[in-house]
Amino acid sequence: MNHRYLVMAHVPSSKVVQMQKKNLQSTKEYAHAQQLSLNDPMSWVPLDFENAFSQYVSKFGFGHGKVSLRVVEGTEGYKAVNPHYQAWLEDKRTTTLKDLNEVDRCFGWAKFVHKVDGKQTAASASSSAESRVEKVHRPEPGESVEWRPAIIRKARDGRNDDYQNRDYFRVHWIHGTPGNSDNNFLLHKSAVLLAPRAPKIDDNTHFRHLEVLKQ
Repeated sequence: MNHRYLVMAHVPSSKVVQMQKKNLQSTKEYAHAQQLSLNDPMSWVPLDFENAFSQYVSKFGFGHGKVSLRVVEGTEGYKAVNPHYQAWLEDKRTTTLKDLNEVDRCFGWAKFVHKVDGKQTAASASSSAESRVEKVHRPEPGESVEWRPAIIRKARDGRNDDYQNRDYFRVHWIHGTPGNSDNNFLLHKSAVLLAPRAPKIDDNTHFRHLEVLKQ
C-alpha cells in the first residue's frame, strides 16, 4: 500500500451509539442504522501511519471490541465527501509547514481581527494590494483577535534602502482569509509571531555588510 491510500476507522453515527446504549443491537432497526453508518463516508476517520493502534484506544476503542477498518484511495472526490479526510489533510499540511525555516520565509502566526460587522480582516488596510500595510491596533469594542497560522516572508529583498519596511513582514494566510482574494498583507512585527527558535528570516544584516563578511 502506497501513500495514495488511507486506512480509515469507522466512527458509528449518533443514532447507532444511542441504540447501543439501549441494547438494541439484535434488532433489525439497529442493523439498518449500522449499515447506513458504514455506507456514510462522513462516518470514517483517517488513521496516521506513524501512530500505533494503542494510541487510538480512547478515540476508537481498539482492544475493547471490534473496530471496522477500511482502505480507501485519497482522491479529490473522496475529500469532497469526507470532511474528516479534508481536515486531516489540512492538519498534515500545517504540521509540515511548522518546520519551515528559510532565509526568506518561515512558519508563524499573524494577528487577525474579527470585525464588529462580521467581516474578517487583518486590520484596516490601504486599497492598494501592492502597498497594503496593516496597522497594529487594540481591538475596538465588539472585535476579537485571533492568531492565525501563516507563511511569513520578508517585506524587502535586502537591497532596498527603505529601512521602514524592516519593521514589517509579508503574511500569507495558510487557510485563506475571507473577503481578501489576494490573501497577502504586510503586518508590523508586533503583530507576527515567528515559530522557529532561531528564525533565519529575522536577520537585519544589510546586503553591503554581507558582502564584507564574505571576504
